[in-house]
Amino acid sequence: MGPRAASRSRDRAFPLRPARRRGRPRRLFGALLGLLALTGCGRPDAGRGTGDILAPDERAWLDAREGRLVIAPDPRWHGAADGPVAHAGMETDFVGLLQEKLGTRFSTYIAPTKEEFDRALSEKRVDILQAVRPAPALEADWLFTRPYLNVPVVLLVNAAHRESLKVGELERLRLAVGRKYAVGDFVADTYPELTVTPTKSDLDALLDLSLGQLDVVVMDLETASRHIEEQGLANLRIAGRLGPTYEFSMACRGDEPALRRILDKGLERITEREKRRIYDKWLRLGAVPFYLSRVFWTWVAGGLAAALAVIAAILMWNMTLRRQVRRATADLRRELTERKRAEEALARAHGELEKRVAERTRELAEANRSLKREIGERRQAEREVLEIGGEERKRIGRDLHDSLGQELAGIACLAEVMSRRLATSGSPESGDASRIATLIEDAVAHAKTIVRGLMPVDIAEEGLAHALRRLARESSLLLRIECSFEADGRALVYSNDVATNLYRVAQEAIANAARHGGATRVAMRLSVGDEEGTLTVRDNGRGMAGQRPEGGMGLRIMRYRAEMCGGALRIEPATPTGTAIYCTFANRPAGPPDGPPEAGA
Repeated sequence: MGPRAASRSRDRAFPLRPARRRGRPRRLFGALLGLLALTGCGRPDAGRGTGDILAPDERAWLDAREGRLVIAPDPRWHGAADGPVAHAGMETDFVGLLQEKLGTRFSTYIAPTKEEFDRALSEKRVDILQAVRPAPALEADWLFTRPYLNVPVVLLVNAAHRESLKVGELERLRLAVGRKYAVGDFVADTYPELTVTPTKSDLDALLDLSLGQLDVVVMDLETASRHIEEQGLANLRIAGRLGPTYEFSMACRGDEPALRRILDKGLERITEREKRRIYDKWLRLGAVPFYLSRVFWTWVAGGLAAALAVIAAILMWNMTLRRQVRRATADLRRELTERKRAEEALARAHGELEKRVAERTRELAEANRSLKREIGERRQAEREVLEIGGEERKRIGRDLHDSLGQELAGIACLAEVMSRRLATSGSPESGDASRIATLIEDAVAHAKTIVRGLMPVDIAEEGLAHALRRLARESSLLLRIECSFEADGRALVYSNDVATNLYRVAQEAIANAARHGGATRVAMRLSVGDEEGTLTVRDNGRGMAGQRPEGGMGLRIMRYRAEMCGGALRIEPATPTGTAIYCTFANRPAGPPDGPPEAGA
């Protein structure tokens, strides 16, 4: 059989849009099938009754293990890596038919990750692989059945791209393959010359293709049909196929050869009609040539009708013109004169319009430049407001610490001395003096708390690591969440301004996680290198679904603070839930530091 015949044979195994062939041979064939059904002939009896497809020893072997044989889908096959809920498709329907044919039932194990799947295989907790392609890594320990599932790998394009594609044309296009799935391995192994843009999932690739962010997406036809139908992506179509048919087999453990014989017998009893029903259910996306589509011929018929109508109107018009040509000569001359005057007026209006357009263009350009300057000035003003606010807080904190704090401490000492003297002389006012000293000490402690809020980080005393550890303790008490902090190494930060901005970023991130994200656990980590470092804040809240990372004054201020630290702020979804905030910063001393560098305790 030649290559073209083999290709036609594969096409019959997975019809994209099965043709409805009618006629006398079809009716005769249907009548013959009905007669066979009435007489009970030609139908393989599955199960335990008369005509069992299994030999007695095979039936006894299978009955002894009913419900204990574990079948598992490969996570690299589409959908299975996304979790048990998403696992459905042609292979699942084939397994259901196989259990009916064999008159037994299997236990299904769906691994949440590829690592769990490999661990289950190594521990021999899986007896049957549901849909797998023979590979050298598996052939040593597994026995494969004959292929039962044929899925083409197709090239999907936007409907605006009307030409068919070939493999040689893909090198100049933006091509994507869903990450983590077997199709990606197939493309990488078969076509290493192609440059592939990785995507998070097959659905993300289709959405990017629908929005015009990609040119081509390589995907198996079943997955494409399912996602396109569920998401309503009506602007996608098939532009060709990539390589041969994607064939899958079942596999059983190598120490159970009897199970492979049983599986092969069950798969042989699945009829072509049952296979076609499964393919029709899951392979709904077709690539119909444009000249065979109903829309094409509708447009052709409409065009012909319009052309005939135009021709008839022209003929009638010509007949009318012939009758009126002598009477209309003078009118045509007058119309020609008026048309010339109208053309002259139109030319003058066109020149005036071009002049106005040029003036308006200059005005818009000037407005655009002014808007850019205003945006730059506003950003600079916001940065200056942050800097001025920070300096003002530092000044107030120093004033409270140096003036009010010292004065209160002195008054407390005097009150304590006066209390002791009154107590020595036996004066009854000694108790009042003692209470005054206690109240003054409380005021001193309150003033220190206020100073700590205004100046959270002090290189000479506590340092950024100590301040973040104190912030974790206070957040746990005030916000009633589990908040922790850890530092990698010594966590040396040279600039007090950088340390203060990092502290404010962590403070805002914890507040957002508790108030807006509903988090119950927040973890902070400070990693500092020779010239740069990273502050990471992770939480287990609801994440930022439905929110714009650039929106909100709090996030904007955090980004400005990161820029003031010589770094950037990055916000990503955490695993499995929540949000992860990464704030990088520069840690290069600008000159001799004012005090000793910070050391994280």
